Amino acid sequence: MKKVSCIFLFMLIVTVMAGCSGNPYLNNVSEIRENIFAGNSDNFNVSVFAGEREKPYKADGIAEKRTSYFLVVVEPEFEADSDEVLNVSFKINNDDFSKSITKDIFRDKFIFDFGKVNAKGSFTINLKIGLYDEDITMNDLSADLTKTYLQALEEGMALLQEKYQGTLNSGKYACEIYVKLCYKKFMNTEKLYWYVAILDTKGNISSVTFDAS
Repeated sequence: MKKVSCIFLFMLIVTVMAGCSGNPYLNNVSEIRENIFAGNSDNFNVSVFAGEREKPYKADGIAEKRTSYFLVVVEPEFEADSDEVLNVSFKINNDDFSKSITKDIFRDKFIFDFGKVNAKGSFTINLKIGLYDEDITMNDLSADLTKTYLQALEEGMALLQEKYQGTLNSGKYACEIYVKLCYKKFMNTEKLYWYVAILDTKGNISSVTFDAS
């Protein structure tokens, strides 16, 4: 009887600990992208990606502590010189954000991370460069999502379980996990999907994608 009671107590402790720890994969997640905003004009295509990711952001198979990010990506439809400066400004919840950005010459886009920005719903972004001065409405593509990033993580990891277990080394998983909301434009409609990937410390990556709705 005493032995049965000890076993029951042990299982109860394990269950409580598992419940407290939450999702078992989160400690290995290096990026969560759960919000996307998109807007365009005749002169600019603009995307904003928001969530949490490790800092510094490195694809090395090791998940570090995550911080909030709000990444603005501007792609001009005209040829911008490498030394031209794009002035970006917007307001969220009465907070003003602005930055002067030079072009990322490797990706031919203007990119800047504004850090923690609590944006929900559409907002307006102002872009100024040379003779251009435009206000662009940024639509919240993730506003009507029915599948959260946690649900996407569970679904993706169920499909990647063999790869995940293969990284187990001395009681720890030698990998980092990405769970990112993505979109593609098809017939003038933005199609949302989830991307879940595992990158191990040897540089091997496995991934799955599935509908975000």
